[in-house]
Amino acid sequence: MRFFISLLLIFVLSFSSTVFAISPNQTISTVTRLDTPDNKVYGEDASYTLSLPYTWNSGYVVADREKVSPQAKYLEKVILTYIPKNKTSKPISFFSLYVYKGRYNAILSSNQRKILETNLYTFVVETETDNNFTDAADRDYFGYLLILVNNDIWTTNLIQVPKTQTKITSNTVNVNGKLLKKPSVLDANGVLFIPVREACQALDYMVSWAEVERDVVIARNAEVHILPTRENGKQNYQTLIVNNMAYVSSVFFMRALNASIEVDGYDNVVISQ
Repeated sequence: MRFFISLLLIFVLSFSSTVFAISPNQTISTVTRLDTPDNKVYGEDASYTLSLPYTWNSGYVVADREKVSPQAKYLEKVILTYIPKNKTSKPISFFSLYVYKGRYNAILSSNQRKILETNLYTFVVETETDNNFTDAADRDYFGYLLILVNNDIWTTNLIQVPKTQTKITSNTVNVNGKLLKKPSVLDANGVLFIPVREACQALDYMVSWAEVERDVVIARNAEVHILPTRENGKQNYQTLIVNNMAYVSSVFFMRALNASIEVDGYDNVVISQ
């Protein structure tokens, strides 16, 4: 009887058109291959359109939609995968679009970026950076794809939202009129942190890293500030390390550097000194 049930399960799973997978948070997700004759992916649980270049509709790039259970943090996920011309090579996913309901301010991994936020949704992309193909043709074309999807301006233009949605600028940092490349981040306690090197350099400070002590050193003329990133084995409250990049709490700029700081309701930061 047990053997019969096992065979029945294998039969059902083999002929199902949907692939089932268990995500890290133990929720069940379904991944479905999408038909994109007009080179567009339409949101299922969110209002948006992901437009793909027409040259990608040649069979070498396929799109899948991952729809997760209500316990997951995101509404849906679109995955783009490159199908190599050399059939001995395995397909590789190079782009994923996550759609979150409302604002999403969690710390992202090094290959993830928040590229669009509206009054209804937050769009985060995850892109591949490594090109491990050995076949010359596949390596060249996959490299071309990586250049495109890792350009945030190009990628943002792929996403269209209805006019009823308002695009929101959030987590930007402006220092003395200069817009920083890196955004601000929020820690688990809702404390706002600023990318220390970019922000301090915009204020004409020298920023260095003391490897042995694991300190961030900020100096301008005779003025020196030392920010330990660890204290008694625990991370110091003033600093945060994200993807090997140091961030400092916004309080530091007010108290230590006597700078003026303004933050709006979308965590856009303006620092002046």
